[in-house]
This record gives sequence, structure tokens and C-alpha cells, in this order.
Amino acid sequence: MEGGSSKIHNSGQIASVGQEQDMINNKLPELLINRILSLLPTKDAVRTCVLSKRWMNRWTSITQLDINDSDLSYNYNPICSYCQNICIDYCYEYDKYNMTICSECHFHYNHQLTMQDANIYKRHVDIDQESGMKIESGKKEQRFVNFVARVLLLTCKSRSMVLERFSLVINNKRDVSLQNTWISSILSGRVKNLRIHSYFYKLPFSPLTSDYLFNCTSLEELELVLHVFSTIKVPTISIHFEHLKFLKLSGIFFNIDSSSDCMTLCLPLLKKFDFKNCNWSSGKDLIVQAPLLEIVSIEQDIEFYNVISHHDPPILSMKFNALNLKEFTYSGCGIAQLIHLFDHNFVSFDSAEITLIKCRQTILATKCLPFLLLLFQQFHQLKSIKFERFVLDLEVLLTKANIPVFSLLSNLELGLVTVELLMDLLHKSPMLKTLVLKGLHNFDKEFLSSAGVPHCLISSLQIVKFEKVNGDKHEIFLAKYFIENGMMMEELGFSIASQRPDKSKVVEEFKEMVYPFKKRSLFIYCFSN
Repeated sequence: MEGGSSKIHNSGQIASVGQEQDMINNKLPELLINRILSLLPTKDAVRTCVLSKRWMNRWTSITQLDINDSDLSYNYNPICSYCQNICIDYCYEYDKYNMTICSECHFHYNHQLTMQDANIYKRHVDIDQESGMKIESGKKEQRFVNFVARVLLLTCKSRSMVLERFSLVINNKRDVSLQNTWISSILSGRVKNLRIHSYFYKLPFSPLTSDYLFNCTSLEELELVLHVFSTIKVPTISIHFEHLKFLKLSGIFFNIDSSSDCMTLCLPLLKKFDFKNCNWSSGKDLIVQAPLLEIVSIEQDIEFYNVISHHDPPILSMKFNALNLKEFTYSGCGIAQLIHLFDHNFVSFDSAEITLIKCRQTILATKCLPFLLLLFQQFHQLKSIKFERFVLDLEVLLTKANIPVFSLLSNLELGLVTVELLMDLLHKSPMLKTLVLKGLHNFDKEFLSSAGVPHCLISSLQIVKFEKVNGDKHEIFLAKYFIENGMMMEELGFSIASQRPDKSKVVEEFKEMVYPFKKRSLFIYCFSN
């Protein structure tokens, strides 16, 4: 009896423990549990299947999937942990120590480990010749592929609601068709937020994947950040995303049908458009119909120009119908794509930022001028403009060109600039209140006396800030010019360049040269970072 009662007592304890362990399942609503699981990384949500039989398939109801292969390697950059050199052709991974060892250091490093560690924790890893990145293969890669297949199979089977978010981050090299299958399986259903990143390798979309993408009407956010250039074929002339509010595209070449003159994106709810290193079929226009669009960001970096510079591509056009535009940002050479803002005569948006990067084009200035002048004509009602990194040849051409009047401009920020272009912009900005200068080319002080006093200095300019000051005479000349002619000036600031070793000396020299010209109502300050 004692033995029997003991068994009954033990079974009661086990049942009690089981009830306590499944308290989450008993106390929390089903929807809340699914919500919590959805917020976990997908691999952690799947691990909850071991809690109990009732939890075995609960994770299959999650509404957010996050697939990321970065766990295959602690670092895809093949730098030897021992000699710090870049590994060539292949290397060895020691997972226990999170170390990468090149072939030359391999023999020496093995002698510092026990024989067991050297044999068990060492893996031979190949290096991709094109990207220079490590390629994880073998059991770790196969486990990852099997994991993704299982997650997609089971979640698609159990999903009756819209998938809130699907994120796929690819760092490892594998069969492109396999990855297309993963993406197609998600797009074939309903998904609101789609995020796909492929950092090191091109990920061209198959015709089937492209069709699924452009017919996925449930999308509210779309982010495709791919390696330059990953091709996506556009199956139709006009693309409609009725619910899309955020669009970020990077590294994509859109293959537009030869029978069409353009590709039109109809995005009635879009708020933000982020476009980086993207291109499309020559002779075609990209038209964005987005009446609620507020923010446009366009970027083309050195990688983009290195790809297109092998031939002389025709100038392409991007055309926006965006009457609610508030912010515009551009970074690039300005020689690949012209940007049109529809009905710009009726558009008054808040701010624009233009950064010009250097590339290998020998006739950059003459090619970039039409691009800039077109933008300037559309910026005439802007309130804030920021220009960075204009090359000297381009500034000379801009000074000679007919820059429009910026009738509403109140804030102007300039990178390294010539005094000629600066004065031209001041003359064309009658309502300017704040001016920020981040560098000034050397000039003859006699130019200032012959340039005339811009209207903004007499009527509106209140704040002038000199940044990255070196203490040169031409900087002092210009500062005195603003003090003498700025009738409404309230604040004049100087920030000494960080690379100057004698910052305190430059500060004192500036004070000695500028302070004697100070007016009663003017606040002057000078500091070093």
C-alpha cells in the first residue's frame, strides 16, 4: 500500500507540476500567446514546441516570420583572426572559439590547440571569388535550408489570416532558385510587410516570383535591398499597390517590356519612397503616381556608377506626381537619371538635400549641370536647401547658368563652396534667415566689394554659421562682410575644423580679428569641437 500510495502521490505531483508549467497556456488568451510568439525571432518561436504536446504546433500560427542566415557564421568577412590578413580561396573555422584561420596560419595555430579541439571544432570553408565572402556549406547550411522549408510549409498550411511581416536576410551563397521558391511561397499568400535583404550576392527574381510580387495587393510595406544589379522583370506596364505606404528599393534592375515606353507605379497611399542604386531598361521612363507621397530619397553610390560606367548609358527620367511632397534627398553624380516633379509650379515642400559624389566620369560637370538646373527650377518654393560636395568645375558652370529665385527659402546649408556661387545663391534668396557654410574656397577680397549686397542681408538674414573653419584670411574677410552688411544679423558662429592641432590658437585669432567689428545686437561665438 505504501508503495502504491507513493506512486499516486508522485503522479499527483507530476500533474501539478505540468499544470503549473502550462500556466501560460491556461491563463493567457490564444490571440495574446500568438502575438507574443510572433514577436520572437522565428527560430525561438519554433523552439517552444518542446515545452509540451500542446505547444508542439502552436508556433505555426505566428503572423511574423524572420528568416536570417547570419547565424551560419559569426562573421562572413574572411579575415584571419591570427594574422589579420584577408584569407584567399579558403580558410578554417573554429566554431568553439569564433575564429577564422587562413591556410598559412592553420598549421601554426593547430599546435596551440588540443588534438581533440583541432579535429572536432575545425571546419574547411570556401571563399567566393566574386564577393570575397565565406561560403558556409555542409551540415550547418543544410540544417538552415531544412528549417526554412519546415517553417514555410507548416505556417502556410495553418495560416488563415494575413501574414503581418516576412523578413528574409541572406548572407550566404546558395541556389537562387531555392530562394525564389521561398519568396514565391510567401507572396502567393497575403503578406503586409515584406523585407528581403541580399547583401553579398545578386538575387534575380524568377518570372514566377516577379508575377507574385507585382500581384500581391495586400502589401503595405515593401523593402527589397539587393546586390547590384539583381534583375526583376516587370510583367506589365502599370503596377498597382493599393495599400502600399512605404517603399524601399535598392540594387535592382527593372527589365521593362520592350513594347512599353515607361513603367508606371500607381501608389495611392504611399508616404515614403526610398530608391538606391536602381536602374531600368534604356529609353524608358519611371513614373510614380503617388498623391500622398511626402518623402523621396534617391541615392546612387560608387558601386552603382562602377557598374554603369562600362558603357555610356542614355539619360533616364524619373517622374513624380506628388503634390504633398515635404522632403527630397538626393545623393549621387547626377548623370544617370533626370528627376521631374509633376506640377512643380504648384508644389511648395519643406526641404531638399543634394549631395554630389565623385566618380570616374571625366566630363562630370557638363553632364551634371542639366540635372541640377532641372532640380533648381523645381525648388523655387522650397523653405530649406542643403548642398554638399559640389566640384569646382560644376560651381563655375552653375554661376554662369540662370539659377531661379528661391522666393520662400529661409534656410541654406552649403558644403565647400566658391564665393561666386555663394553670392549668387544669396542674391537669389531674398527671404533667407539662416546660412550655414561648411567650407570656402580661397578668393580675392576685392570680389566682395564688386559683388553688391544681396537683399537678404539687408532685410532677413539673422544667423550665419561657419563650420570647419581653418582660420584662413578669406574666411575672416567673409565674416567681416556679413557683420558690416547684415542689417538684421543676430548670431554669427564659428566652429574650428577638427583636424587643426592648434584649435585654441585659431579661436583666439578669430576673436581678435572679428570682435572689433561686433555690433551691439550681434551675438558672436567661436568654439572648437
